[in-house]
Amino acid sequence: MNKRIKTLSTGRRAAVISIAAAAAAVVLSFVLIINTDPTGELTPKITGEMSSPSRFFHYAGFDAAPDGSVSLSTKRTRLRLDDGGSAQLKLYARIFPADRDNKKIEYTSSDSAAASVDENGTVTPHKPGKVTITASLAGSGSKSSAEIEIIRPVTGVMLKESALTLNVSDSAHLMEAVVSPGDATNTAVTWTSKDTSVAEIDENGALKPVGAGMTEITATTEDGGFTAKCFVTVVNDVIGVDSISIQNKGSAKLGVGESMNMIVTVSPQNAKNKAVTWSSSDERVAEISATGRLKALSEGTSKITVRAANGRSDEFELTVSKAAGESALNLYGKVTSDDTIPTDILGSTYVAGAGGTTAAGRGGTTYTSYNITLDDIVDIQMSLSPAPKIWRGGGSVSASRDEVREYMDPSSFCTGAYKYQFLDLSQTNGVSAEALNRFLEGKGILEGTGQAFIDAANANNISEVYLVAHACLETGNGTSTLSTGVNVNGTTVYNMFGIAAYDDSALYSGSRKAYSEGWTSPEAAIKGGAAWISEWYINASSSRQNTLYKMLFNPETPGVHQYATDISWAVKQAASIEAIFAQFPEAVLSYDIPVYLGETAIVIE
Repeated sequence: MNKRIKTLSTGRRAAVISIAAAAAAVVLSFVLIINTDPTGELTPKITGEMSSPSRFFHYAGFDAAPDGSVSLSTKRTRLRLDDGGSAQLKLYARIFPADRDNKKIEYTSSDSAAASVDENGTVTPHKPGKVTITASLAGSGSKSSAEIEIIRPVTGVMLKESALTLNVSDSAHLMEAVVSPGDATNTAVTWTSKDTSVAEIDENGALKPVGAGMTEITATTEDGGFTAKCFVTVVNDVIGVDSISIQNKGSAKLGVGESMNMIVTVSPQNAKNKAVTWSSSDERVAEISATGRLKALSEGTSKITVRAANGRSDEFELTVSKAAGESALNLYGKVTSDDTIPTDILGSTYVAGAGGTTAAGRGGTTYTSYNITLDDIVDIQMSLSPAPKIWRGGGSVSASRDEVREYMDPSSFCTGAYKYQFLDLSQTNGVSAEALNRFLEGKGILEGTGQAFIDAANANNISEVYLVAHACLETGNGTSTLSTGVNVNGTTVYNMFGIAAYDDSALYSGSRKAYSEGWTSPEAAIKGGAAWISEWYINASSSRQNTLYKMLFNPETPGVHQYATDISWAVKQAASIEAIFAQFPEAVLSYDIPVYLGETAIVIE
């Protein structure tokens, strides 16, 4: 034995003692730290470790007292509950010194419900968790503990959906994996898509359609590598633009300083992206705005082009002549080609040119002239399929030409409640959320949503009172199934304006539309629905339909994108909306009156 003693400081000494056995079957190394108290007594403490070829023992700071010490050793610190009898764990206690007379060990568990231990140190697991097993040396007060983690292994996995069909335009769909058993310790899974050009999936299971086709979505458990698959079909519902045409390019003849609105038709009507861009080849001669407002600047020629997002286009060559009298609306007579704009007539705004449209501002009246006669636009309506309808004799029947002309003539229905068919729905009304909430009291799911309507109106340039009226009419005052919530693929969705709720499958198609748009709350349905109405009708870039009259007859692009076949629809809706607007005397109202070639303008009173 070799001894080496080093003085650390006054009153404190340490001895490092090494003992080596020639056979090397057991090696014990320890550090003896001797503290000197004021009386000069020595209090030894031993810390160290003992190792053998088969086991590793750890001794943690026990007193080297005559009563001895004990330490536990185990090869495993985790137990799997599926191991049957082999899941039991045998603990071994090492007593120091080995020749101690009393070697009785008592074993205890910190949680017997999770794992129990018998008098021989055999641990039996019962449920997942962590327990501490303690070995106590009888009569010494010495203890040693081991922490054991009990895990419940995964035995399988399944997906809530084994097959799924999505549209390319759908938002992300959340996949859900169910790991067995329910109390498995590690329920994590990894997600993969066999063909990411069809659908992608992230680490959280959010599945995003990419392109048409089929793919397999696989969930793999981290514990055990179990797998489950879902076969996904993605359908291309994004309908592209087939053709685009400028309807009034034949009449585009301007003098310097004159302007007109160009009318474009995008086909098919249900194309997903109907946005267009305008350009002029020579902006010194003519310029054209993003909305198709063409203005002549100087004599010459310029090629005017309209182009869809997918490259479809149409064009024409504009020839600008020297300045001429601007085409205008004469309130006292008819639309002509050489009248000038009156400067002070009833405070209204007068709009000149073919299809010209200029906002009058809140509280004003806009007159929009169209380069088509009333009889010509009636002829277009009569050529439609399905034909215009009217409710007569207790049923819907084909309308006569005279009936169509009567309802298309702005002067036929322009007084009392009927004037609301010309209400400019692209103007907000200045009504407060509190006033809307008072009106919405007792109206089912719409109650208390006044601020959502205000936010939707401001964000999308729509009349807030119209939005409330539309929602009340479509939802039966907030009580319809579609408005109170429909479960689609485990998600509750809402549709407040009956968007895409087709007659033959209103609940299915309307809820599917709400799901694809992410309308998962009443507020989201109000705001999202308002955005849809704005984009496709009231503020549409290709054909602005900002009144009930325009939504029905679409005078800018007659014969396409019309809201209903019933020629009395706008008049009927006007009567219903007037009753609601009467509840808001503070509302600021604006009107947009159509004027056809050769017709006298009407005055709203």
